[in-house]
Amino acid sequence: MGLSVADPHQRGSSALAALDKRVLATHAGIGIAAGWLASWLVGGSSLLHYVITGLAGSLVGGFLLGRFGIDLGIRNQTANRIATAKIGAVVVVLIVGS
Repeated sequence: MGLSVADPHQRGSSALAALDKRVLATHAGIGIAAGWLASWLVGGSSLLHYVITGLAGSLVGGFLLGRFGIDLGIRNQTANRIATAKIGAVVVVLIVGS
């Protein structure tokens, strides 16, 4: 006689966990791409270096572009994130590398 109804909070938390994994994977991918692109300009060699530089660059680039009100004019959200992260990664490498 016992009907079981799933707790809606459990479904929401599992969906949130799956979303968090996708968001982290997306940021890691953008970090790799941005770090690799930045390495063309200022040097670099390892995958870990690309990821760290790209992730830090994503934060720095987003902060700087937002702070100065700069719009890159790129309509594609992923391309815009990569370009922003690349700009930030170059700044990070120039500051840390000097």
